[in-house]
Amino acid sequence: MARAFSKSQCNALLNSFGEPLEINGQEFTVIFEEVQIFVEETDGVVLDYKYYFSTISDPVISIGSLFVLKGITQIIYSMEDDLSGITNYFYRKKDYDSWN
Repeated sequence: MARAFSKSQCNALLNSFGEPLEINGQEFTVIFEEVQIFVEETDGVVLDYKYYFSTISDPVISIGSLFVLKGITQIIYSMEDDLSGITNYFYRKKDYDSWN
């Protein structure tokens, strides 16, 4: 039994909830998401977020790819591919001083 969604199932999901995003000169329909991360420390709880988008798996998008979101350049630093046909691409604000 195949684990992957069919191309039409992926497109149905993305077209229902996604929005356009240009990466490396190609337009993708993506679903923006975030995950809250709680870290308990002796002084209390620290709350942080991981930001990512989900879209059809494509070799055009890779670690180090840049895109602009709300006027701010973002960089993809991690990818999570569960072989479903949809990949999660984690991104953060591009820091021009620390990333070459």
